[in-house]
Amino acid sequence: RVLFRSNATGDWPVAIETVASGAQLSRQLVVFNDTFAGTDIDVVWEVHSETADGAVVSQGDMPISVPLGGYSMLSIDVTMPPSGTRGYLVLRSRKDGREIFFEDAEWFQLQ
Repeated sequence: RVLFRSNATGDWPVAIETVASGAQLSRQLVVFNDTFAGTDIDVVWEVHSETADGAVVSQGDMPISVPLGGYSMLSIDVTMPPSGTRGYLVLRSRKDGREIFFEDAEWFQLQ
């Protein structure tokens, strides 16, 4: 069992990854299907500049088939903002046009 802890103010992750401005990063996602029908999921990602709702600098989407009650791995490539101090990775998944997952707390320090 692995325990992950936030810092004193509740921030997670505690260690922020520093990357070069404009860098292309590869990330491995685990996509779960915990519903009772349908295996087609659309995974959408965006990289925003400075804040999670800032200007979109790169984006993509990929349909994936995930067995009922199962999971699949998905590799994505994202490009960080060419300037500024932060890049935010925003992830969404949709099933039958309905959003079933949203995450906007993953950010990177730009250098």
